[in-house]
Amino acid sequence: MEVARIVVIGLAVAVAVIFYRRTTGDVPGRTSSRAARKAGFLPQSRQNTGRAAPDSALESAAAAAARGSWEPAARLMAETRERGDWARRSSCATTFGTHRAARPDSWLHRWEAAVGPDDADLAVVRAKAMVNLAWHQRGGGWAKHTSREQFAGFHATLARAPQENARAAELNPDDPTPHMNEIWVALGLGYPEADMRRIWKEITTRDPHHYGAHYAALQYWCAKWRGSEERAMSFAQRAAADAPIGSLLTALPLIAWYEHRDTDASTADFRSPT
Repeated sequence: MEVARIVVIGLAVAVAVIFYRRTTGDVPGRTSSRAARKAGFLPQSRQNTGRAAPDSALESAAAAAARGSWEPAARLMAETRERGDWARRSSCATTFGTHRAARPDSWLHRWEAAVGPDDADLAVVRAKAMVNLAWHQRGGGWAKHTSREQFAGFHATLARAPQENARAAELNPDDPTPHMNEIWVALGLGYPEADMRRIWKEITTRDPHHYGAHYAALQYWCAKWRGSEERAMSFAQRAAADAPIGSLLTALPLIAWYEHRDTDASTADFRSPT
């Protein structure tokens, strides 16, 4: 529930930032600061959109990893595995498994040198780093703004990710995180629906209300990837209806709405979307 609370705050921050940018035009200076304060938001200079809420243990371990020390990250990942806290485990793996961690001289490789390649916690972070490296190589632009070289690097790296995900799943069969990672592979490599449904079954068998997995799957079903607005909204509404009380999954219809309205919605729509 703590993770869900943190992510709910993050969603609220994200919507606030969107509205802030729509209101101010995201132009720095006195005018935008006054508009932000009038709307009840912090000025952009005081916003930290990198994290939904303070998480001292994760932030400390991530900072240590950036300095080259792998031990705090290893301890935190082991803790999530022992507790079976899959939502937090996925969150930690995402934080640690950056594209920088996939570099040959990174702290992640020092971790592997110390414990060997068959450590379950190392394997899931390594798999996430591989996926993130691929998407970093692609870049965040639309396909028409992405070069052939970017696509070539993206596909070559992403093609190696299924093996990493499979190994992570083999080393810790109860963990849904490797299967969640595979959804991002499915997006990039264009997995057919049958494969996506197979992945989805692996996830929901282990954690039927995993927010990170639902968010990733929602992307697959969006019109900009492998689905349509109708299919994305249908998926989001079913997940919200089946969610336990207090679950962040109830926010999925809002996210599905935004995924298909981010360029044509008015400021009023962001105040009270329907």
